[in-house]
Amino acid sequence: MGTPLQWDGTDAAGKPLRWDTPGLTWDGNLPERNQTMAVDIPGTATLSDADKATLIGQVTAAIALLPFLMSLTDAERIKISKLGDKTAGFDTKCRDYMAQNPTLVPGFVDMTSYNNFCALLGQLQAVGHDFTPYARSFADTLMQLGHQIYSMELAFYQNVAQAAKRGVPGAQAIYNDLKSRFPGGGTGGTTPAATPSH
Repeated sequence: MGTPLQWDGTDAAGKPLRWDTPGLTWDGNLPERNQTMAVDIPGTATLSDADKATLIGQVTAAIALLPFLMSLTDAERIKISKLGDKTAGFDTKCRDYMAQNPTLVPGFVDMTSYNNFCALLGQLQAVGHDFTPYARSFADTLMQLGHQIYSMELAFYQNVAQAAKRGVPGAQAIYNDLKSRFPGGGTGGTTPAATPSH
């Protein structure tokens, strides 16, 4: 059980807590020192138009090297047979036996294409091994940015709700509009707490 949060509290490193500190919830506890929390993306983080154009250009150039890339539908993903960890042993044995016993290979199986596919798979797996962490980081960054934006918006929404209760001019109209767009807000949903938790 962690230490109860206080408005003037500090984290495990002794830094003052903020309202949007990731991993914290209202009336919650301070995580133990051995617990990890995501680090916020700094508010000064930017991507210039020039850098954006460079990134798009480099990605476009990389994709151009892979003209055979495919986009499967969800149904196709479920339907097709898959080569993975569970079939790795079968795959290895088949490659050996097919190379050693060409007379047993069906006539409609083009061994030139098969060998090319096997080589291409290895090459793409090597590329994917290097690229996957960046793809994950990109997706995680989008998720974290969304979290930080949404946390701030929830804080605004909660503040507007309180302002509407106090009769602040214009607050009620804003609150009504936001409430109708908030998930569940149009069906009797209640005003959410502005929680900075993930």
